[in-house]
Amino acid sequence: MLPRPLAAAGFAALALLSTPSAAFACGGLFCSAAAPVVQNRERIVFSPHDDGTMSMMVEIVYSGPSERFSWVLPVSGVPALSVGSTAVLNAIDNATVPQFIRQTEGTLCPVQGWDASAGWADASFGIDAGGPPVTVLDQGAVGPYDYIIISVDPNLPDPSDAGRAWLVANGYDVTPAAGDLLRDYLVGGQNLLAIKLQKNQPAGAIRPLVMRYASQVPVIPIRPTAVAASPGMQVDVFLLGDRRAVPTSYDELQILDAQLDPVTPWVSYPAVFSRAIDEVSGHGFVVEFAGTKPATFVPLPDRAALTDLANVTDDLTMAVQAATVFGGLEGFAATAANNGVTLVQFVPCPQCVELQPGFDRAGFLADLDTLVLKPIEDGAALLERSYVTRLAGELDPSEMTVDPVFAYVSGLPDVSNLHTFVMGVACVNGGNTTYFGRAGDDQYIDLARDESTLPASAIRTDYDGLGGVSSVVDRRAEILATVSSVAPPVPVSTDGGTTTGTDGGTTTGTD
Repeated sequence: MLPRPLAAAGFAALALLSTPSAAFACGGLFCSAAAPVVQNRERIVFSPHDDGTMSMMVEIVYSGPSERFSWVLPVSGVPALSVGSTAVLNAIDNATVPQFIRQTEGTLCPVQGWDASAGWADASFGIDAGGPPVTVLDQGAVGPYDYIIISVDPNLPDPSDAGRAWLVANGYDVTPAAGDLLRDYLVGGQNLLAIKLQKNQPAGAIRPLVMRYASQVPVIPIRPTAVAASPGMQVDVFLLGDRRAVPTSYDELQILDAQLDPVTPWVSYPAVFSRAIDEVSGHGFVVEFAGTKPATFVPLPDRAALTDLANVTDDLTMAVQAATVFGGLEGFAATAANNGVTLVQFVPCPQCVELQPGFDRAGFLADLDTLVLKPIEDGAALLERSYVTRLAGELDPSEMTVDPVFAYVSGLPDVSNLHTFVMGVACVNGGNTTYFGRAGDDQYIDLARDESTLPASAIRTDYDGLGGVSSVVDRRAEILATVSSVAPPVPVSTDGGTTTGTDGGTTTGTD
């Protein structure tokens, strides 16, 4: 199966590589000058099989009109091709993406009260006002989402009003009806997690393509991608197997938590990541996770639903029910279009479905199987290997001069994607102050440091073609010596806030 049909803007073709053992991915996006397409990101999953073959699923994310370009992928040999599943890619991506956890120590300034409609006010609810009614426990980014976790004082007359008002004031769309749904949870002392999609998400993505070929050497022919790649194009590689994988033609890079801002590590991570990649002219991958494969959730539709659809005698009713069960899954639009169905939107309403003359009922059901169900089932099977390595890169078109090659290596340590930071807070002279940040077990960080002057990669490892270590540049000691600080004393307050005791402990002042 070709990734795109022949189009006026160019030709979709599969060009053979000269190296018979090479795997494949990437490729060039060819488009007309009047309708340019720019590739923004690529996600690739490699999964070897016991029979000596390898499956590779690749997805490209692009900006521009999808109907005016061709996707060209170099291949080795004659691979078996099938359509892939974004749901599967999302599952392994979300399970391994770096996650930043921030905890706080200390006590913030006391407040007088909270008016859910007007914000902070002098009004009293007749309760102990020893702390704010809404407290931020954690915030950060995971995958394409920004999130925040808050606690709401359960002793407020209506904690759901205070929680909802705070979320609305901070850019979260929470309707008044949410109060009734949240009240019992908040009164019981539970917290709130709020999530919103980040801005500037990629404009679109072609359905992933899966290729199975007679080789177990993962290779990404990146050079043709320079045809239409955006500057700083992301390349995320997930290598499934029974042990860790490493890049052999690029450097492997590791970043220390101590290099990040402990107050907002999720903000500083992208900048440090990009600088690490730039230090090796794009020819490096940051290892973001390596270990036993985390639990992944792949939404598998009930195959019995396909049988149920076949038993529906009325074609229109069958098509509407199909939209209900399968409409939110990729591939359904192609299934419908192939068989004479025009879908205005994927909702279960008859007015949204129009059966064209010559509607192919049998073909419609068959395509639901081959284009919707089977790609998810097959993709989930690729994730059954026990170990996964997540490597992340970033390349400008001018840097796409060397194809990344990877190897599986035994005996290397795991790499966690969970990063925990501790921030010390105190009430000083009536204002809230951050007085220390800590990364790792007991690594205090100098909050006044200039992280832009630090080496970006803490460890840079060059592996040979078989995965043996050729050289290592380890700058951890240099970085830690620059950013570390002794555990700072608690700041002194003159208005009843936290003070430093003579024995180094903390006491609370009195008004």
